[in-house]
Amino acid sequence: MQQDAKISQDPERLSSHPSSCVPAEKSVLNGQAVQDDCSQIKLDPEEHPFNWPAQKEWMATIVIVLMTANITFCSSVHAAAIPGVTETFACSPTVATLGVTTFLVGFASGPMLFAPLSEALGREIVFRITMFLFFCFNIGCGLSPNLPALLILRFFSGFFGSPVVTNSGGCLADIWPQSHRSVPFALFTTGSSLGPVLGPVAGGFISQHLNWRWLYWVVTIIAAVAYTAMLFFLPETYTKTLLERKMAKVGMKPPRQSFKEQYSTRSMTYDTKLPSTLHLP
Repeated sequence: MQQDAKISQDPERLSSHPSSCVPAEKSVLNGQAVQDDCSQIKLDPEEHPFNWPAQKEWMATIVIVLMTANITFCSSVHAAAIPGVTETFACSPTVATLGVTTFLVGFASGPMLFAPLSEALGREIVFRITMFLFFCFNIGCGLSPNLPALLILRFFSGFFGSPVVTNSGGCLADIWPQSHRSVPFALFTTGSSLGPVLGPVAGGFISQHLNWRWLYWVVTIIAAVAYTAMLFFLPETYTKTLLERKMAKVGMKPPRQSFKEQYSTRSMTYDTKLPSTLHLP
């Protein structure tokens, strides 16, 4: 009853969302369910991310901000490691600076793959896989035995860290309706902006009192905390994926084959789904 009251008192939370079901010809929003006139597929009100309890919404938002700050912090923290890397691997400061370059090259490359995949497979699985790999590659950076290994590991660290930053805006839009997004997006912007600023500052203190490898141990520790928090407090937010999971759980299929072929990526094999998704604008 309390959840129904929430929907009826704030219909804008649902009406601002483009769709609450697998895309179809028409959507119907009411206090009982969000359903589609082409099928019986629906999300119960409490299942829709717009109707999550405020505590759940804010916990998910904080996790997103923490992950974003962690990635952007990692992007610039290598600047503080340059003197130590130069001494450890007997290279010039210019060559040592490539650790920043390779990270940013990977960071620019990752969204071309992972942004479309989040639309096809959902936000949760992309976040879980890429954040875990980001964690692993930062461990490698801390243990790197030579400069080429460090540069390669920095590239993959940026590559797998990039979807956390690029896909988080869409994840927040899944959770918050347009009229409620100002504060969450302000926090997200703050986290993504402060990371590159704090990286060299905090990194300078760490490398001065410990050594440059500890810069990556700090990033790894924060990544472990953020990843653990993500597992507990950031479930799937993409409505289309939630509906497809519900379809699979109850064995429900859309009544019209044309509807399934046109809108459901589950009807496609991965050999055809991946190229199709990567060609999306």
